[in-house]
Amino acid sequence: MVHRRAADDRRPDRGRGGAGAGTRPGLGGGAPPVRLPHRRLPADPGHALLADCAVDIAVNRAYTHQVAWEADRPETDRKTLHAKASTAKLAASEAAGRVIDRCVQIFGGRGYDRSYPVERMYRELRVDRIWEGTSEIQRLIIANELIKRGTRALALPAS
Repeated sequence: MVHRRAADDRRPDRGRGGAGAGTRPGLGGGAPPVRLPHRRLPADPGHALLADCAVDIAVNRAYTHQVAWEADRPETDRKTLHAKASTAKLAASEAAGRVIDRCVQIFGGRGYDRSYPVERMYRELRVDRIWEGTSEIQRLIIANELIKRGTRALALPAS
């Protein structure tokens, strides 16, 4: 059987509230391992979907950690940090939606069955995207910072 597993889900630093994204253990962090339908064909489209999920999770985890690292540095400009945290939150929220959509697709019709955890994760994720601050608000924060400071507002630190 294939198991969905995050790149490093043993890390204790999940749930960092200051960085925005990842404030609640979710799809890539705190979600329990889920057994996926067994697939035997080497050219199965489900494999590509799994790879895309892994990439979305890894990239957003890395950016969230980058923003958290910048938040811990005293010389970081708090206004640009706010925009970067909004960027991380927006990107992770949108990626989580893509990941869970792919997971439901992998499960097929069973993805909508309440006896599978994917269905619950799909419902909870949608509600979280609304409760945690809508994507439109995050986009406004990012756009306002870009208008004020230009693209350097979202640039990575020099070293």
